[in-house]
Amino acid sequence: MSDKKSAVLLAGALVAGMLAAPAALAAWNGTKFGTRVENLAVRTFDLAPADGIDAGYTMGDVTTTFTLRESYSKWQTVTGSIAAPDTLTITDGPSFGQASWYGQPGELAVSAQSDERALGGFNVSIVQTFVVTVAPRTAFVITGSTHSTGHAYGTQSTNYSGHYFRASIDAGGTYHNEMGINMSPHWRDIDQTDDFAVSFANMSDVARAITVQYRLSTEGYALVVPEPSTYMMLAAGLLGVAGRIRTARRNAAHSASNAG
Repeated sequence: MSDKKSAVLLAGALVAGMLAAPAALAAWNGTKFGTRVENLAVRTFDLAPADGIDAGYTMGDVTTTFTLRESYSKWQTVTGSIAAPDTLTITDGPSFGQASWYGQPGELAVSAQSDERALGGFNVSIVQTFVVTVAPRTAFVITGSTHSTGHAYGTQSTNYSGHYFRASIDAGGTYHNEMGINMSPHWRDIDQTDDFAVSFANMSDVARAITVQYRLSTEGYALVVPEPSTYMMLAAGLLGVAGRIRTARRNAAHSASNAG
């Protein structure tokens, strides 16, 4: 076998070894991430106790839509619309994306696991909308918290995930009350809780219809990085390959000169 061919084969073996090293040197790598709405409470307050009209509200039908999307592997999208608490899931081997409505309106959760064996990135979202009719001279208040997490597992992965939540009340005209929590993608593990509150005060003598909407999403993937020793091994190997190629060229040039 020629020196040049041997050098090419050696280089190929070194690159293949570097790519395989993360799986060989550690357990499987990946990240788990998601956001969940917790401690949800809906309250009303009587703004005119002496008027003889009870404070309160009635709720109409709830519309809930899910969108789950996987990128970089199967490039698949799953969508769904449900009328009662349920869960929608998209899977790819050990990886998955999941969206859930698990209780009363507003109790929502999105999560995903991106495993290096599937090499996928996930985007999972829920949009839930419903109409509430608020009694005269009544304050309507929604409070709660969102708990967002993103944790890498394995010894060579880094969590990369983003989380978004928005609660809004739209009463038409110029009234719109909204609170959003947006955590841009992080190159680190996160475990964060944020409180939210939205409200509407019906000061009129008649009932008012308002639209409540929740939006919840999470997205991310695992960044798998070889250990420094793997890079050093590759660098040393490539330097060796370069040296063998230079030696082979010098020998060829010397042989040609002697033949002349």
